[in-house]
Amino acid sequence: MAQPINNIPPSVHRNTHKHTGFREIFSPQSGAMAYLTYARMICAPGACSHTLPGDDREWAIFCINGTAKVTVGNERFDLGRHDMLYVPRQRRIEITGTEGADLAFGAAPADRDANCVFIPFKQVSGDPTRCIDVGTDEAHTKRRIHSYIDTSVPCSRLLAGFTAGTPGAWTSWPPHEHNDSKEEFYLFFDMPAPAFSTQYVYSSLDRPEFVEVVRDGDCVAIPSGYHPTVAAPGFSTVFFWVMAAYDPDKHRDLKYGITIQPEYSNVKFL
Repeated sequence: MAQPINNIPPSVHRNTHKHTGFREIFSPQSGAMAYLTYARMICAPGACSHTLPGDDREWAIFCINGTAKVTVGNERFDLGRHDMLYVPRQRRIEITGTEGADLAFGAAPADRDANCVFIPFKQVSGDPTRCIDVGTDEAHTKRRIHSYIDTSVPCSRLLAGFTAGTPGAWTSWPPHEHNDSKEEFYLFFDMPAPAFSTQYVYSSLDRPEFVEVVRDGDCVAIPSGYHPTVAAPGFSTVFFWVMAAYDPDKHRDLKYGITIQPEYSNVKFL
């Protein structure tokens, strides 16, 4: 198992969709992660607009529900359900959503300039290199990975997408870690009650550091460790995932630095 670059413990942030307007849930300043920021915007009367003034962070903006208009300089993007937008550093971002729109944000400090990239859901879902079925029904590990911000999107640290499991499936199997190359968060969405999943984060199964029930709106910060997830029978795990690469030149490949838990090294990952 690769050694983590920091000693930050995993953490769960509950009900991150139970507010109105824009809210930053955690960031390196809060101590939850070394690089990643997670924010959420729930549009309601009087709270449908927000402006990010621009700093050293690059952003992944994911539309969970509803529609939103995002203006970056002279560019305007219309986001619908499950569309994503990449915005580089030092860019003022103006967001206006329709009432009921739900937007999730992942960010990381960037060390290079880039261009905005709009990645619609229909583009990803129609591309077999970015919409990938993984696992098997027999092993109860079948899920679909939608990869939006990958190496085809020029940026600094970010990788982002979402995963949807079949009912009762393990969605992050085999257990894997990327301690010395990336940190990650999982935001659980599209899991209406009574759906729930169980999230594990550990360096050893003998003494797991983190085992928590997670539901719609919960977000788990995963600075390091193996991190398998399993859904309750009859329900699906769905989560928006964002990674920050420690070294932008070496670590942005999704498969780079992945270590499978040795007991399950015979199980195909991607």
